Order: sequence, then C-alpha cells, then structure tokens
Amino acid sequence: MKNYISFFAAVLFQSYAFAQSNCFENCLKNFENSNLEGPERNMQIVNQLIGCQMPELVLKSVSGEEFSIRKLKGKVIVINFWFASCAPCIAELPALNKLVDEYKGKDVVFLALGRESIDAIRSFSGKREFKYNLISANDDIFEKSCVIAGWPMNMVVDKDGVLKYVHSGGFIDERAKEYAYKEMKPVIDKCLQL
Repeated sequence: MKNYISFFAAVLFQSYAFAQSNCFENCLKNFENSNLEGPERNMQIVNQLIGCQMPELVLKSVSGEEFSIRKLKGKVIVINFWFASCAPCIAELPALNKLVDEYKGKDVVFLALGRESIDAIRSFSGKREFKYNLISANDDIFEKSCVIAGWPMNMVVDKDGVLKYVHSGGFIDERAKEYAYKEMKPVIDKCLQL
C-alpha cells in the first residue's frame, strides 16, 4: 500500500509539473473556451498563469544583446509588453525606470518587448528614457506569452523561470508614476530572497 501511495503521489506531481509547464501553451485555448466575457475573462486567464513555467523565449535587443528565458535561470526577470502609442505604457515609464535603478547590480534582468520595428523603438528611445533592454517582438512572442488582457502588461519571473506576478492594463493619471513600482518591488524582493 505504501508503494502504491508513493507511486500515485509521484504521478500526481509529474502531472502537476507538466500542467504548470504547459499552461502558457493552453492560454489561447482557455481564452476561446471561457464562458466569461470581456476584461473579466482575459484577467482570469492571465492570472491562471501565476505559478506556471515561462515558455522559452529567445530575444534580441535593439542594441544586439541576446536573451533567453532558459539561459536567464538564476536571475529574476521583469518583462514589460508595450507599444509607443499606448498612453498607459508611456505613463508608467517613470515607475519602470525606478525599478531598474533600484536593482542595478543585482540579479534582475529587465526586458521590454515592444510591438514596433527595431528602428521605431530606437527612435522612441532617442526621445524618451526607457531603461529596460528594449526588444522588437512579433505577434508569435505576444501569443506565446499570453498577452491577451490589455496593454501594458508586466510580469515578474523568479530565478527558476516560474511566473510570480502578472498585471495587464495601466493608468494615465498620477497613479501611473508609482503603480508598477509599488506592485512589482515586493515580488522582485521576494524572488531575490529565494
């Protein structure tokens, strides 16, 4: 009986681990099959990703530096999905830049995946300060990352590659200058302690 229980527990753990590593792949299917409507559906599906293994993303910044989720294991990864004509995306830049300043020299990598071309992102960065590693991403990356609930979208991934925080949408008023910082800082701190 004891062996049976140990075997059953191992099977359950492996099933759970597979489900957690596979949940980003099921994101769009969950979106299509959901009975909810509007923003509630989108946020419910995105929030279900917390605790899931991030999919492997291989990215190249506009400055030529390469990043891989798998190769970044051992570091906390903060990801921002944005685009230049998104008012809430631009309004939160002071909060995002404050995070970069806060964790300078620590095991935290900041990636900003934009919808524009490399040239458009370079042009944008010449006009506005954005301290993240800027990346021009395509629709496949956004789909793989389950960007379905609104822009901007921020994620914090722990040192093992597991999503610990996700938030979609933003503000265009004074809240934007601090919201992302106040929300993500405690999560980043906790991930660094693990």
